[in-house]
Amino acid sequence: AVGDNAIGFLAVMYKPEAPEKRFTIAKDRGGDEWTCGNGKLVRDESGPEVLVWMASDGRKSRWTRSPPEGPVYFDAPPTLQEMQQDYTMTNG
Repeated sequence: AVGDNAIGFLAVMYKPEAPEKRFTIAKDRGGDEWTCGNGKLVRDESGPEVLVWMASDGRKSRWTRSPPEGPVYFDAPPTLQEMQQDYTMTNG
């Protein structure tokens, strides 16, 4: 069972002509390290676009994030009416 304070993520890997793979990323029991399977996150080699995991036997796995295919909204996307108003105001 996962505790109420547990933090975790689901990563999904897509490859052409292969079934998707799902990976659970969570904090270890001590809450200090991010883990995925038997790997731990290598913080010094990881960043916003790349995650590097080291398995217990020393193997490394490097994950890269594909750029988004469309707009990215951090707030609710604007309504069609708001977009039309903005267009009218800028193209008057």
